[in-house]
Amino acid sequence: MIRKISLKTLKKLDEYWLEDASFVFLLIILICMVFLMPIFQFYYPDAIYIHYFFVLFLYFSGIFSCYNLWIKGLLAILYFVFVVLKFIRLFQGVEDYFLYEIILSIFSLVFMILNNFRLLFRNDHINIYRIVGAVNIYLLVAVYGAFFLQLLNQFYYPVLVGNVTLTNSDIDFNEFLNYSLTCLTTVGFGDVFTKNIIVKQLSVFLSTFGILYPALVIAHLLNRRK
Repeated sequence: MIRKISLKTLKKLDEYWLEDASFVFLLIILICMVFLMPIFQFYYPDAIYIHYFFVLFLYFSGIFSCYNLWIKGLLAILYFVFVVLKFIRLFQGVEDYFLYEIILSIFSLVFMILNNFRLLFRNDHINIYRIVGAVNIYLLVAVYGAFFLQLLNQFYYPVLVGNVTLTNSDIDFNEFLNYSLTCLTTVGFGDVFTKNIIVKQLSVFLSTFGILYPALVIAHLLNRRK
């Protein structure tokens, strides 16, 4: 009986995350993670644990948004490994696992972005949910950029200079997210910059994506309306 209920629940979750309506829920998670959590953590440093929750939930939703059963199983295994590493690092203080967590985060986000692209353009149907889905991909790329910066920071510390203070820990994520969004939106305040050539090229990639992505999405949507 319990097994049947569990299978039904998993099936409903799977069906939900493959529907257009799931874009709205994902957008709420991303808004909290990208726009609200940095402010909250600034005033309450212990709120980093809420950040962990959003990251875990984000990856969890990525598993169910995947069509391919084999990839879904791989992501589930990676998610389990990520959770174990996170708990070991937090409760046993094994900081060596931090690098592996970042690598798993980047790997999972790549699949999640690709899956959301597939969900966004899976047919000719256009509605408000598809617009929300397009925004989700934009924000997911910003999060991906932040994690990639966090990875590079492990090898080329500090990757950012200027009006920024890096601690080489989880707290730096907000600084990286801010820089990633600045590049993605091509704002370029100039208060934070990098001298590392790899980070410069990542900045160029994010800026190029930020310019081309809205144009491509708008062109695609207009073409589907004909």
